[in-house]
Amino acid sequence: MLEQERNVGTQEEFAAHIRNGLCQGFGKKWINPKFFYDRTGSCLFDQICLQPEYYPTRIEIEILKRYSKDIISNLKCTSASMIEFGSGSSLKTGIILEQFFSQGIRVMYFPIDISNAALVSSVRRLSSEFKNLDIMGVSSEYLKGIRKICSFIDASSRTPKKKVMIFLGSSIGNFEPDKTRMFLKSIEQYMQTDTDDNLFISFDLEKDSHILELAYNDRAGITSKFNLNLLNRINNDLGGTFNVSNFTHYARYNKTNRRIEMFIVSRYDQKIHIRDLGQTISLKKNERIHTENSYKYSRQEINHLAKDSGLVVAKEYLDAKGWFDLVSLSKR
Repeated sequence: MLEQERNVGTQEEFAAHIRNGLCQGFGKKWINPKFFYDRTGSCLFDQICLQPEYYPTRIEIEILKRYSKDIISNLKCTSASMIEFGSGSSLKTGIILEQFFSQGIRVMYFPIDISNAALVSSVRRLSSEFKNLDIMGVSSEYLKGIRKICSFIDASSRTPKKKVMIFLGSSIGNFEPDKTRMFLKSIEQYMQTDTDDNLFISFDLEKDSHILELAYNDRAGITSKFNLNLLNRINNDLGGTFNVSNFTHYARYNKTNRRIEMFIVSRYDQKIHIRDLGQTISLKKNERIHTENSYKYSRQEINHLAKDSGLVVAKEYLDAKGWFDLVSLSKR
């Protein structure tokens, strides 16, 4: 079953955000990356994951295939509620679910995603692939979703009490550092020691900047289309007049802040009217609209982050190159 609710993807909230983000002075314009994921954006991201330069998906699948048996065995349970943040198409989720079933562990799956379209698609696919899987999808922001799911688990006598929470795709890197700590501290409050709840998060580790920049500037130009689709969304949802050909995609690695920074860049001096906002946006030639940060971590930083959030790193699962780290966290 799929539970829908009004979420940050609604037109009203999108309009409020665009008004706040684009009605700023030169060099201060921004759009939150959570708005990438309309139907078109979600499809484009799935294509990004297939590009040879975009290593995170390929390496994460390698880690899951190699270690999923060990991951599930170490849960030491007969039933579990698996909660996934930002489930997207849930392509990697199937690797984990397969291990639950092969080890005879009853599982109920709770995907949380801001994109209702992606959620509906993944729920249908997984329901077809795993005939005995109970699914309740929640279309919302993460913290609203986990609150709703935990209330459901507490109230239901048939739902497994042990929570196995997963946050794949190194999406944690899209949070600003202070927001990351706030997020982890919030999740820690929903973890119980009596059921030995687990939290698995994948982190993209620091590496050569050339490798990082290639991952966000694929030769096929899919990431460019994904980034610029934000302008199409403004046109479609808010009556904007952006000519997408008047803008370019730009992504770079900021070594000081240890993050990939992604921008939409205006090729000319131009004015764009947005009907539903009743406002006209002015952009200078080469002015940037900041659309995403993606932080890269060291293993030491991950340990500090866990400690600051009341968690402990129980185990790490790394690929052969040491580019990616799937971390198992427990409550202290």
